[in-house]
Amino acid sequence: DRVRMNDGRAQRYGSQFVLGDDGELVVWHVDDAVKVDARRARLGLPPLAAHEAEMRRRVAQKGGG
Repeated sequence: DRVRMNDGRAQRYGSQFVLGDDGELVVWHVDDAVKVDARRARLGLPPLAAHEAEMRRRVAQKGGG
């Protein structure tokens, strides 16, 4: 995902986040978002919504976002 993001392409698994215009953490563009949770599950990763919630918690804990 990081390589795809650095190339300006959509990510496959939703592992990369950026700060939105409002300063909130947002998921970088995801390719075929309807199937992202299935792709994540094949790798043993939690659903994207759970991952996003955890990332927001971590950022808030550090005092950002």
